[in-house]
Amino acid sequence: MATYSKRIKINPNVLLEYTFDDTNYRSEDYNVLTNLKEKTKSYLSDSTINNQTNCLFLVDPILSKYSPVDVSNFNFLRTQDFFTAPILNDKLKLYFPSGFDFIGSGYLGFYVNIYTYGYDSNSKYSLSNFYYLISNTNTINLFDLPTPFYFDEKFWVRSIELEFPSISNISDNRIITNSINVPKPESINENLTYGEGLSVNAPIFIDFAYISSFQSVMSVPYYFTGDIYSASLPQTPEFTELGVNVTESTQGDYFEIYGTYLGSNENMDEFAYKQEIAGIQIQLQYVVNLFEENILTSTQTYQISENFTQKLLYRPVIQFSNTTAAIDVELKVVNLRDNSYISKFGSLGITNSLNKYGLRLTKLNMDSGVINAEIFNLKVKNTMSGGAVSDSFVDVMKVPYPVMVDRYRILTKTTNASTNQTNAYIPNGLLEILITSFDNIIQFNIAKDVSSNGTPEPYNLSTVSTNSNLKLVFKSDSEKLEKDIYFKANNNYELGNIYYKIDEKDYKILRRIYDKGYDNFYLVVSANDANTQLYSGKFIPYEDVTFTQDTVTPITPSTSATSSTRTGTASSTRTGAASSTRTGASTTQIKGTTTSGPSSTQIDKKVAENNPFIKANMPTYAEDPNVDKNYTNLMIYVKGSVNIDKMDAYLLKMGITPDIKYGSVYFLKRIYATTVVDIKTQIFIDRLFEIPLTIGHAATEIPEGTTSNIQVYQTPPDVAPTSPTLPHKPAKPTIFVDVPTKKATNIISGGRKTPIDIDQNRNLDK
Repeated sequence: MATYSKRIKINPNVLLEYTFDDTNYRSEDYNVLTNLKEKTKSYLSDSTINNQTNCLFLVDPILSKYSPVDVSNFNFLRTQDFFTAPILNDKLKLYFPSGFDFIGSGYLGFYVNIYTYGYDSNSKYSLSNFYYLISNTNTINLFDLPTPFYFDEKFWVRSIELEFPSISNISDNRIITNSINVPKPESINENLTYGEGLSVNAPIFIDFAYISSFQSVMSVPYYFTGDIYSASLPQTPEFTELGVNVTESTQGDYFEIYGTYLGSNENMDEFAYKQEIAGIQIQLQYVVNLFEENILTSTQTYQISENFTQKLLYRPVIQFSNTTAAIDVELKVVNLRDNSYISKFGSLGITNSLNKYGLRLTKLNMDSGVINAEIFNLKVKNTMSGGAVSDSFVDVMKVPYPVMVDRYRILTKTTNASTNQTNAYIPNGLLEILITSFDNIIQFNIAKDVSSNGTPEPYNLSTVSTNSNLKLVFKSDSEKLEKDIYFKANNNYELGNIYYKIDEKDYKILRRIYDKGYDNFYLVVSANDANTQLYSGKFIPYEDVTFTQDTVTPITPSTSATSSTRTGTASSTRTGAASSTRTGASTTQIKGTTTSGPSSTQIDKKVAENNPFIKANMPTYAEDPNVDKNYTNLMIYVKGSVNIDKMDAYLLKMGITPDIKYGSVYFLKRIYATTVVDIKTQIFIDRLFEIPLTIGHAATEIPEGTTSNIQVYQTPPDVAPTSPTLPHKPAKPTIFVDVPTKKATNIISGGRKTPIDIDQNRNLDK
């Protein structure tokens, strides 16, 4: 798809612009005017300004006498009504310069006719027949005021646009075989001609004339025109192999603008040479427009008359925008013989490098406030050899500094097809981040989708950041905290890696938001006073996480009974929530009670009888309305045995393993709601029954061989263990840390437990 235009100065005060647009398809009712006397036909639109009301026909070619179309006054005129399916349309725009006036020039108006010839004869067929009078009361609707531009020492400020079917598109609408060559039936190509169709190689002719006088005979108006100014151009656009490129230079802070022919800048001299052989001398004109937030701020024109392969080095000056800017370039190929030209267009948006092209370039103040970098391992070796110094070098070693960064992999979808837990991306709504009361630097690795083999598709944020901001938002009913991207970090928008910094001073407002019962965070795309949610999850303050040591038996003599080395903090309140850890070298004493000796002799009988984590004592767990409502069990009947292979292939693609498969019957456990909707759409499924999750589901059985690490909940035998809850805010989780394995277990309501890997996500950047 492309748009090509050619401008021709047909008269000192008239500039024509003919536009070929590959995207301008339209359908409409139309009329065909037949002049039986002159044996001509004309296309008249029903929806544009070149209709029967604004149409003239030739009465006397000697006197250049015309009259408006009125079949009641002239019996040799006939009109027929037709309808066309969507067809490509061309445009003709007539420009008039500043200071030009029809009355002052002695004219009543103008007349323009666009026509071509028939396939087998010299009959003329008009595609647009239009006249304008200064007495026309509809002048405001006919004329428009385009952006003024300078051409051939004049400013062109007014224009009229005509739209009509593409002559090339009409002429190609033929049936050509070994025996016949005719226009397609009921097409414009047949209806507009006497059955011959339009010529496929005749040019497009444009006649323009001023209306100089008027006469009325028996209430029939007649108009007389002056000299006719004519122009012609081919049915298809010229120089389709020509183009213009705008690229940011890799050699400096500027842009390179250059033309291309046959896909290469090196062929531009060859293009100019071909025009010279054809008797045409050309000149290239680059019109460079700079837009800041869709506002035109500057225009510069460069002319090249030789060495056409040279590249323009252009450095824009961004005056007020700090978000978006764009460079729009029009390449004009000017025919110096008649001053006509064609235009090619190219553009480039500026986003990431916007700061390099500001209004002012700031000089660094080196007089004060600058600390000289310390150099370590300075080694200077001056060896004299033949009276000359042979070897001197400086070995510089950088001193790293630690930055604690929480890294999270998130998925903008609500499901994750990956079964690779080492590279798991947390779906929308399931991530939980831990916020400390100090500075927090958080990195999000955002993916659009994750394949079943664990390969992520990065979310390209460069397209989002072109004209919008991606913010991290915390909010309650009365307070809101928004954080912009942390630009000092190594953000990679193309790969979906961005950083945010939550300052220590922000912790108070986060604490108030959390205490009111609002524990959600949001990644929000903000643009043009509209905020759109990209991702959401949960957050929990560090103070609301409790660390408790698990009792581990048996204990070897070299193992401390009262302390453990932890590698960080951990938190989790729901299935699927991610944990965050700090990797460091600190050692923290965690309070707890430890027993020694074999578990069979160290655990009190009453404690064992009331321990909720022994298989025999495990109660049924309560349904979690925030999670389990989105899942269900499925009983599926496949349409006959021939579709079993299709069902197996579909489940393999979705990463689902059936718990029961018997013939054409499948039983699937715990399927997410969106996956259920997708399964229902499969054509090879006969019947599907949803079996909701109920409170009758027991907790997962503890595998054999793990009794040496039994989790003991230290409560009196006659007190049932409960997890602390708040009526107005999320429950505060309790974390059990298994010292040898560095695993934490989160105990929430109902006796469920969720293991958390403390070392999973948080890393130490250097």
